[in-house]
Amino acid sequence: MASLPGRIASRWRHLYRIAANPALPPKRRFFAGSEFFCLPFSLLALALLPVATLLRLLTDWTPPDGLINGVMPVAAMAGIGYLTNYLAIKMLFEPYYQREFHLLKLLTGGLWQQGVLPANRANIGHKLAVEIPRRLLKPEQLSLQLSQALDDVLADPELLAQIRGSIERFLSQRRERLIASLLPQLAESLTEVLNRQLSDDGIRKFWADVIDRWLRNENNREMIARQIVAAIQRKSPQMTELVRETVEDGLRHYANRLSLGLTGNLAAKISYFVNWDRVETSIRAKLGEPATVELVKSELHTVSEQFKNQLLDQRSGYYLEELKSHIADFLSSYLTAELPKMIRQLLNSEELWEYLRAEVLPLAQRYIRRWLRREGREVVLQRLNFGKQIEYAVARQDIRDFQRMVDTLAANQLGAIHLLGFLLGLLFGLLMVLPNFCGQL
Repeated sequence: MASLPGRIASRWRHLYRIAANPALPPKRRFFAGSEFFCLPFSLLALALLPVATLLRLLTDWTPPDGLINGVMPVAAMAGIGYLTNYLAIKMLFEPYYQREFHLLKLLTGGLWQQGVLPANRANIGHKLAVEIPRRLLKPEQLSLQLSQALDDVLADPELLAQIRGSIERFLSQRRERLIASLLPQLAESLTEVLNRQLSDDGIRKFWADVIDRWLRNENNREMIARQIVAAIQRKSPQMTELVRETVEDGLRHYANRLSLGLTGNLAAKISYFVNWDRVETSIRAKLGEPATVELVKSELHTVSEQFKNQLLDQRSGYYLEELKSHIADFLSSYLTAELPKMIRQLLNSEELWEYLRAEVLPLAQRYIRRWLRREGREVVLQRLNFGKQIEYAVARQDIRDFQRMVDTLAANQLGAIHLLGFLLGLLFGLLMVLPNFCGQL
C-alpha cells in the first residue's frame, strides 16, 4: 500500500493530466481542474490551523485579525466540505479488508473497519441475485427475446453454410475413427437382423406374410406359370436335342440286347429319318397349351411348401447358419468399402442441405418458439440460474477494479460531489465570518 503523501501526489498528477488533456470533454476537464485546485487548497487550509495555533502558543506572534477571523475559518470550512465528501466516497470502498492498515481507521479511532461495499459484499450479491431475475429478467420477456434471437440465427443464410463447413471439417478430421466406430455397430445390427429374420419363426412369418399371400392371388400364379412355361419354351431346341440323343441311345441299347450289331452311326442314320424340327414345334406347342399352364400353376403352392419345409428342416440348419455367415461377411466387406463413399456422397448432396434449409430449420424455429412459450422459459431460467451467477460474480468482483471502474465512468458526477462540498463549506464559512465583518463596519 502506498504512503498517504504518495497517494495524494498520485491523485494530484492524475487530475492534472485530465485537466490538461484537450482531447477529453470540457466537463470532464472542468471538474478535474476544480479538484486539482480544491485538493491542495483543502489540505493546506487544514494544515495551517494547527500551525497557527502552535505559533501563538509558543511565540509572541499575533496573526492579523482578518486572517484569524476571516480567511482561515472560510478556508478551513471549504477544505472540510471538500474532504468530507471525498472521504465519504472513499468510505464506500475502503478499507478493502478488515486487517488492512488504513487512514480511515485512524481517523475514526478504529470504528471504521471496512468499506461499505466490501463489508456487505455477500448481502449485496444475495440481494441482487434475488431482485435482478425477479424485476429485470422476467420470463415472458426472456422467452420472447430468446425466440427472436433464435429466429434471427436460424434465418441467417450463412448458418447452413457454417453448419455444413463445420460438419465436413469434423468428419474429415475424424473420418477413420468415425468409420471404425460405426462399422462394428452396423455389423452387429445386421447380424441381429439376420438372426431374427433367418430363423424358423422369421421364415414362417415371411412365408405367411409374403410368399403365401402373394401366391394365393390367382393373377400372380398365372403370371408365374406363364413365365415358367415361356422360359421352358425358349429351351425347346435344347429339349429337342436331348430327345434326339435319348432316342439314339435307346436304339443302340435295344440293338445290343437283340445282338443286332447296330453301330453309333447307324443309330444316328435311323434317327435322321425323324423330323426333329416338327418335334421341336410340337414340344413348343404342347408347352403353350392352357392345360400345361394350369398344371404348372397348380404345382406352385406345393413347390413353395416343399421349399419352406426344406429350409425349416433340422438338417438344413447347418446350411442356414453358413448362409447367415456368408451374408454377414458380404455386408461387412461391402460396408467397409462403401461406407466412406456413402458418407462423402451424403455430405456433398445439395438435396440434403436444401432439405435442411427448406424443411428442418423452419420446423426447428416453430418447435423452439412453441417450447419457449410453454415450459421452455422456466427450463432456461433454471439452467442459466442467473441468481447464482450474479451472486458468484459479485463475490469474485475485485473491489479495487470496481472502484477504478466507478471512478472512470462517474468521474464527472464524483467531481461535482467534491466541488459541491468545497463550495458549501466555503459558503458556510462566509456566513460564519460575515457577522464579525459587518460588526467591524
